Amino acid sequence: QHRLGATGAGLSDLQQAFESLFCVSLPAGLWESDILPARLDPYYPSWLDSLLQESDLVWAGAGKERLTFVFSSDLELLDSADRARAASRVLPDRPGRFDLVELTESSGLDAAALTEGLWSEAWEGLLTNTGFAAVRAGVLSRFRSADSPAARPQPRAGRSTRRSFERWRSARPYAGDWARLGSGDSEPLDALDLEELNKDRARVLLDRYGVLFRELLLRELPGFQWSSVFRSLRLMELSGEVLAGQFFEGVPGLQFASPAAYRRLRTGLPEDAIYWLNAVDPASPCGLALEGLRGALPRRVPSNHLVFHGSRLVLVSQRNGSDLDIRVPPDHPHLSDYVGFMKTLLTRQFNPLKLIELETINGVPAPQSPYTHTIAGLFTSTRDHRTIKLRREY
Repeated sequence: QHRLGATGAGLSDLQQAFESLFCVSLPAGLWESDILPARLDPYYPSWLDSLLQESDLVWAGAGKERLTFVFSSDLELLDSADRARAASRVLPDRPGRFDLVELTESSGLDAAALTEGLWSEAWEGLLTNTGFAAVRAGVLSRFRSADSPAARPQPRAGRSTRRSFERWRSARPYAGDWARLGSGDSEPLDALDLEELNKDRARVLLDRYGVLFRELLLRELPGFQWSSVFRSLRLMELSGEVLAGQFFEGVPGLQFASPAAYRRLRTGLPEDAIYWLNAVDPASPCGLALEGLRGALPRRVPSNHLVFHGSRLVLVSQRNGSDLDIRVPPDHPHLSDYVGFMKTLLTRQFNPLKLIELETINGVPAPQSPYTHTIAGLFTSTRDHRTIKLRREY
């Protein structure tokens, strides 16, 4: 697995980060707020825009307000033949890419109804947008039209296209063109093809995790869960492509590892690396149904974060920094590095937090905590008798 917290230098680093993120379903807004910024420092949304424009990469809906990334040539990893042949209710019945002006005219729907239809079909995996600006605008508007043109005056004859465009501009338009996801001509797979497809899914998982076991795959998309890939992993073991055994204590049942992951485990992880991740990141151990982790980690929700120094968990943040559990003393030389993830939350390029209202540190009210002096010095801060408010430092 690629090391989190690596310094980003451009598109090549983003491409490397995606190698462990293909086909994972995550909340749409989390990709550019927590997932990619945890892997690249800095992370710029323009890099993702460039990848979508210049490569075969596409985003695909994977549940309500959730999406994943995959190469368009690999869409069969996600799609069933039935979904590929399903008819769109909002796109014209012909191949092509369509902007909102065209869709407004062809569908006869107002802005609100068309927006609802587009996102509904996007989450079903039927269509996508050629850029990521549409997703960003959708996250900020909660995937709803900010203004319906139905109540506006009707355009004069000869100016319908221009007026439709102006209406969408006033309603925070979703930039880019909408298109069918896939060709729509997929045929059902025979047994041999299905086996090869499941092997490819197993390889995607091995690239993501290195070591696979049942509990780890409970939150994966249906085709990537244990019951779907176990037989293929067994066949890959027989061919020498994967190793089977007990690589981690406390994990019941059989485990599979790629040879590269096995070598990495034997040499050990870099104990000098400091990195942070969101609790719902695929690399996060939060929520794993393992006896040894019960009570040791926060809930697997997007507002929680973890900070590691090597293999040691040194900080747990809940409610976007409101409650901190710091597992080193106040004079620890790396304390400022451990709380550095909060700088990212406040300064990230997409949807930064306006402030962090720090309420408790290790169960003590933040203004009374011995950690306060170090933390407040890293930000523009104000305090009252109950909280410390942290803002980005300009």
